[in-house]
Formats: sequence, structure tokens, C-alpha cells
Amino acid sequence: MVINAIFHLYTSVVNIVIVNYFFRQKNGQLATPKNIGYLSFLVFIECCTHFFVSESYASLITLTCSLLTSLIISSSYHYSMKQCIFWSVTLQSIGILLEASLGIVLISLKYQISSISGTFLFINLLTISSIIIIFVLKQLFLKTTDNWLDEQTQTNWILKLSIIPMISLSLLLLQLLRLKEEPLFDLFTILLTLGFIIITITSLYLYTYISEQHLQMQDINLDRVRFQSELKHLENVKENQLSIRALKHDLHNQNIVLLGLLEQKQYAKAKQLLNHNLNLLDGTDTFFTNDTILNYLLNQKAIVAQKNGIVLDIHCLIPTNISLKTEVISVIIGNLLDNSIAATIRNQNKAEKQIQLKVRLFKNQLHIDIENFFDPKELASRSQRKKDGLGIKNVQKIVQQYYGLYQQTIDNNIYKVSIIFSNIVLVSQQ
Repeated sequence: MVINAIFHLYTSVVNIVIVNYFFRQKNGQLATPKNIGYLSFLVFIECCTHFFVSESYASLITLTCSLLTSLIISSSYHYSMKQCIFWSVTLQSIGILLEASLGIVLISLKYQISSISGTFLFINLLTISSIIIIFVLKQLFLKTTDNWLDEQTQTNWILKLSIIPMISLSLLLLQLLRLKEEPLFDLFTILLTLGFIIITITSLYLYTYISEQHLQMQDINLDRVRFQSELKHLENVKENQLSIRALKHDLHNQNIVLLGLLEQKQYAKAKQLLNHNLNLLDGTDTFFTNDTILNYLLNQKAIVAQKNGIVLDIHCLIPTNISLKTEVISVIIGNLLDNSIAATIRNQNKAEKQIQLKVRLFKNQLHIDIENFFDPKELASRSQRKKDGLGIKNVQKIVQQYYGLYQQTIDNNIYKVSIIFSNIVLVSQQ
């Protein structure tokens, strides 16, 4: 009975660690006095129940305690009630299926567990099998901002880190089969098994740490892009200030000339001078959108395109009070336009110096579409340039961080990029 209680204490603690890993995210905390009290009480019940009730009832109580443990941990991380119930029941079902499957395997091998070491090995085989499945489930179906990596990086890490528990699982199974002729208690086997469990669980939390570091690097890259954008903005502001000073100086001189023309009653020349000034003012800025930051950015890119003989067709139909920050939209559009302008400049065909940009909000989805012609001769070097280019990488990381969809296609000699952000709503302006 005492050995049985020790085994249940061990499995309960390991179960708490694994379930906590599965549900863990930043917007929650498990280590509160209330949660610790609840979990300690459930562990106590699970350990002591075999002293007072039959084995069949004890198994049912153990299953209930394990289910309540999952519910307490999931609710502490602020999951919805439906999510808590669904995933808690799913985890318990996986545990039952794994235990039954491993039992069938051992029966097929005509092996019966008759020692403490064998029982301990059997428990840890179940534990490592659960770790493998829970690790994959968390990465595939329970994505949060804490464990979000890009798809390729995520797949690579799943494959790499799954090797550790798979090796542990294989070695423990071999050790279990080796114990057929071993004594009742094998200290080396127990220590070896504990070592494998510690390594496996450590690999899970190592992955979590790597994910958090990766997210921090994404934030740093985004801040760097924003900083570069701010520097460009300040440089443009400086140029505008110099232009304003020059304009003031010119207006001062022109007003003197205009005053002289009026005094001399040369009204035709005065009117001609005024019309000239009005035409200059009308051509200084173009209205694309109500958002001042985005409108300023689009004007600056339009000036660059015009200087290089590029026709830039912009349609921007988005309100100013949407839930996605204007700074994020500006960084994305700025990088896209920079890439398109650079590719169009390299294209020697003057008839193809065109860029089309469409930004619109439709049914709570923000669509950003851009297309431009490029020189087909660049196809050989384009893949390497896309791989090395910071602009595209930054756009993809930002889109991914805000859970958007990024797609780029090539149609003959037209390069197209389509970005969609879902669940974009209007926010109240205070």
C-alpha cells in the first residue's frame, strides 16, 4: 500500500508538471495559494484513496482527481470554460488510451510486471509517451502568443525536440523488457528512469524558453524596423522644414512683386502670378487616406516613384479607427512599396514601369494587395534576393506576429503580394 501511494504521489506531481506545460501562457499564473491548496488536496486524495476503498473505486477517484487537476490548471491560465473542459477530457482520454495500448504491447510480448522497478518503468513509459503527444498537440492546436513560431521553424523544432523523448521511450522499453529476470528492486533502473524523465521534461521547457527568446527577437526586429521608419520620417520632416523656409522666402519676395503689380494696376500679370502659386500649392500633396501618417508615407513613396518615372496607382480605403495600429500598416506598406519600386527601377522596359497598390477593409478583413512588373531575367537571382532581403523578411514576420496571411505569386512577369488580416474591427475614438 505504501509503495502504491508513493507511485501515485509521483504520477500526480509529474501530471501537474506536464499539464501545466500544455496550458501555460503569459496571461495567467498557477502558483497562487488557492491553486496550490486545491492541487495539494487532490494529490493527497489520490495518494490516500487506496488505503480506504477497493481498487476499482480507487481507479475512478484517481481519474476524477486527474481531470479536476487539468481543469484547475487550465482555468488558472484564463482559458474559456469550453476550452478547459474539452482539453481536460482530451488529455485524460489520451492517458487512458496510452495505458491500454502499452498494456496490450506488453501482453503481446508475454511480459508481466512483477517488480517495483518494472512498475516504475511502466509508469515512466506512459509519462514519456504522454509528453510526446502533448508536446505535438500544444504546438499544432493550442497556439498562443507564447509559443508562436513561424511554420518552418516550428516544424523543425518539433522534429528535433521529439527525438529526445522518442529515444528515452525506446531505451525505457528495452530496460523494461530486460527486467524479466531482474530482482524485485533495482536502484540503478529507478535512477536511470528518473534521469530520462528529467531530460524529457527539461527539453519541453527548453523549447518554451527558445520560443520566448524567438518572440523577443521578433519584437526587436519590429522595433528596429519602426526605428528606421522613424528616422526616415525625421529626415523627411527636416527636408519639409527646409522647403517651408524656402517657400516662405519665395512667398515674401512674390508678395512684394504682387504688391508692385497691383500698385501699377497690372492686374493680368498679378492674376497670372497668383494662378502660378495656386498650381504649386495644389501639387504639393495628394490625398490618399484620412490617416495622416499613412497619407504622408504614401505621398513620400509617390514622390520617389515619380522621380524614377514610375506610375504608382494607389487605392487606400480604410478608416482611421481600426484595431490594427497604423504604425504596423505603415511599416508593411512602406516595405512593400520599397521592394516594388526597386524592382520596377531595375526593369528596363519603360512600358512596364507601373505599380498598383490596393488597401481596403471589407467584412472585418484588411486586404493589402500590391503588384508590379519586373524583368523576367531576374528570375534566376530572384529566389536568392528574396532569401537575403530584409524587407520581405520583416513584412513576413510582422504579418505572422499579428496572425495575418501572406501570399506572394508570380504571374508571367508580374510580381504580386497579397496580405489579409482577419478580425479587424472599428474602435471608438476618445
